[in-house]
Amino acid sequence: MTGTETERYRSLLKDKLKEIDQFLVHLEPVSPEEEPGDEIDHSQAVTEHEMVLQSVDLESGIYRQAQAALDRIEEGTFGL
Repeated sequence: MTGTETERYRSLLKDKLKEIDQFLVHLEPVSPEEEPGDEIDHSQAVTEHEMVLQSVDLESGIYRQAQAALDRIEEGTFGL
């Protein structure tokens, strides 16, 4: 892999990490226990809470993978 390609991947990975950071910073916490209303409202709040948790889990996994790739770039083992 050429130096130019490595720099391109480094830049893309850093951009992805920033994107995930922004997503997590602006995430609105949803707690079904604090939601007033009837059973339907509570059910919807629980569903929204589960969706938020799934999103955080997915984005966290992508973040770890991107960070690991950046670490490999720094070590010189990326793309080998």
